[in-house]
Amino acid sequence: MTKRKILMLNYEFPPLGGGAGNATYYLLKEFSKTKDLNTNYKLLYNN
Repeated sequence: MTKRKILMLNYEFPPLGGGAGNATYYLLKEFSKTKDLNTNYKLLYNN
């Protein structure tokens, strides 16, 4: 079986409340439990 890949982009990370950042965090947390899914992420932060 081929490993699946998902790319998730979000402007609000780390999560600050109950918005999109929070949803992204918990979706990736659950996806990471799946063995045939590659869950790497990259955080881009511009100061």
